[in-house]
Amino acid sequence: MFANDYHILGIDSRGHGKSTMGTSKLTYKRLQLDVEAVVNHLQLKDIDIIGFSDGGILAYRLAVANRIPIRKIVTIGATWSLSDAELVEKTMADMMAHESWKEIFNFYQLHNPEPNVDRPVECVIEMWTDKTEDGYPHESVKNITVPTLIIRGNDDDAFPLESAVELASKIEKSLLFNLPFAPHDAHNKYPQMFEIITKEFLNK
Repeated sequence: MFANDYHILGIDSRGHGKSTMGTSKLTYKRLQLDVEAVVNHLQLKDIDIIGFSDGGILAYRLAVANRIPIRKIVTIGATWSLSDAELVEKTMADMMAHESWKEIFNFYQLHNPEPNVDRPVECVIEMWTDKTEDGYPHESVKNITVPTLIIRGNDDDAFPLESAVELASKIEKSLLFNLPFAPHDAHNKYPQMFEIITKEFLNK
């Protein structure tokens, strides 16, 4: 989708995919520091960050911290506020029962060096419900100065439209793209539309 036009670097968050959990507590701040360490180690410059869900929350935190050379960020279905954290708490059982989670668990069991999912799941739930400064960026999003494209699906997304509109009003250089009939992973439902809109934003 993007590989012909961009140099792509994909990062597994700790405790996700093929990455092990380690001994540190899992927080959005911890994952932010991990990404910063990778970017600095590779000496990357003028990077664009595309983050889905938790990855989008990391993108907000990275842009707020402003310790790595970010050019633009694109987020998909990424919450940001403490009220969103409370909503996640209420809908967590439904989220974990979704078919997509079964695929994630199966992949983890097959490919992770430490395939027991119990601890990672507990740590992820704790991260999702974290209301400390190590969690969601909340009001600090006002400090984001890089151009930001906020994408959300309109069909049963855990990221409410009202919250997305409020977020867009707080980030000065932001655009909000609401995809009708799309779920939380809107980029998977309409990959071609996602590609067109995202490339237009990145290239403009």
